[in-house]
Amino acid sequence: MTDIDRSPDPLKNKVLQVVERIESQVEPEPDYDFCTVYQLEDDIQNNLFNQEFNDPSLLWIFIDPKTGKKTPPFTNELLFAISTRILNKSHIFLFLFGPTNSGKSEFAQAIAKYYKSEFYRLLRIHIIVHFGFSDADLDDLFPNLGYGHIVIRDESSSVSGEDSGLLKTRIGNLIRVIRAHQNSFMFVNPDVVDVPLVNYYIRIAGKKGVYYCSACDQEYINKRICPVCKNSELEVVYFKCKIRAIVYYKKVDPLTNRISFVPLGRMYLSLHTDAELRDLYKERKDKNIQFLKERSGLLGVHFNRERILKEAQILAQLCNKKHIRTKIGMQLEMIEYNSRFTMDEARKMIGGTDKHNKLLFEKTAQLIKSINTDLDDGELNEKDPINDDNNDNGEDPFLPFKQFAFKYSNKDILKIAKNNATFQQPERDFEIYFKMQKGSLYETILKGYPELNDKSNISYIKKKVQGLINDTGGRLFEQEYVRHLQTLYKDKVVHEGGSGEPDTYVLIEELNELHIFSLKKISTNHLSRKEISPEQEYAFKNRFKYKKVRLFIIALINNKICVQEEVNFAANDSITF
Repeated sequence: MTDIDRSPDPLKNKVLQVVERIESQVEPEPDYDFCTVYQLEDDIQNNLFNQEFNDPSLLWIFIDPKTGKKTPPFTNELLFAISTRILNKSHIFLFLFGPTNSGKSEFAQAIAKYYKSEFYRLLRIHIIVHFGFSDADLDDLFPNLGYGHIVIRDESSSVSGEDSGLLKTRIGNLIRVIRAHQNSFMFVNPDVVDVPLVNYYIRIAGKKGVYYCSACDQEYINKRICPVCKNSELEVVYFKCKIRAIVYYKKVDPLTNRISFVPLGRMYLSLHTDAELRDLYKERKDKNIQFLKERSGLLGVHFNRERILKEAQILAQLCNKKHIRTKIGMQLEMIEYNSRFTMDEARKMIGGTDKHNKLLFEKTAQLIKSINTDLDDGELNEKDPINDDNNDNGEDPFLPFKQFAFKYSNKDILKIAKNNATFQQPERDFEIYFKMQKGSLYETILKGYPELNDKSNISYIKKKVQGLINDTGGRLFEQEYVRHLQTLYKDKVVHEGGSGEPDTYVLIEELNELHIFSLKKISTNHLSRKEISPEQEYAFKNRFKYKKVRLFIIALINNKICVQEEVNFAANDSITF
């Protein structure tokens, strides 16, 4: 490679140099053991670890075959690349993989700490590090991501759950979210996942632990028990502890499209000393472990018949109410029901492993069939889980919301809209609109208004006037219904939301409940989810802040009030009344 071929990008030059070295080098003989200091915590795996990382093909990363001296580490190059992306306000994707207990999680935290510090040093921006141990964690985290925030997805087998591998099929969606928010994403995984747009693959190659014994005033490497006084509570000297890694880039053969991971070099990172970040990681991990312990149907290989029957009773009532009979419908209904609860209320959730759910759905189908054939087998005696306040006499729980009469007629709305129109020629535009409503043809209207010249201008006027009428009717309905809510909630404050907020919401402090209302005046019994997105996002964002968050959709359809309560704040299908 000539100087003309050199790129001004030092990182790219480093890659080209490494490729040249790999292609030209003769495989050297291993002449030393470089796994004596860096090791795994689990002694059982140390032999396999030593065999893997003493592979002759990796020796050149540690020893220059020409000089016989140690090669410089790749640490500065990687950190320089991260800093460059920070300055460019871009995103970073790092995939960390390696043996169990090799230090993947610690390495991810160290990189996140460096990235967080550099973001503040270079841009004076405070960013947050988020930890996720399951797909459910990511679903909770992504709606609240801010610019530059870091997400670490730790694929620890002890806390990820059975279905954590689904991330491999959803990684494309995650990447789109990360790129849109200019965040950084680190995926800690024991396996290599081939994903486009990943900046670096980092293979963790063991850690060097330094521990201090206060009784003997001595430091020991990779010894958790003092060999002198046998003290087993040694302090971790974080800034002296190091984790070793090998950085790879992905190479694609242009002829066969075969993918291979070519090593660039080794790197070392000291463990971070940020106690707050370490506590945050531990808190999140402990919370997920506790969540799994609460879910008896999630881990066990044996089935709890009583639990399956109880869950089937709940799911059967939910599905029968909405006339759901398919397995997919049951799955969606189960997700909606579980979304009502926080992780601390995991015992109230239903469902578990695939085998658990298979039995659950089969039992649910049997119960639904027995309900609809009027066979009372005594298995459905519980109250409706959605509306806990249902009366035994079968009264509509939404009756107070429906006892509302809209005092404005369509003529009233038209008159108010016309008076408030800010068009240049409101009289003309409303005349054209009325003629179009009566079925007049475009050609006929153009003869009466030759200045319009084209049909598209008439269509624009019709759309503009119709939009004004709809907005006026919707605004009047909101104003009147807020007054109705004030009479229902009496001394409670009925808040009218601003831009990007719900139409109306009420905080019931003594119950620690938040009631959110989406008020819509529509002409059909179908409503797009986009029209209630502010209310959905507000409910989703606050679902852990209050004991209960309820989202009510109040629709005025042909002067009739229709009410529906949403339990899945992240659903994306349309709403039917």
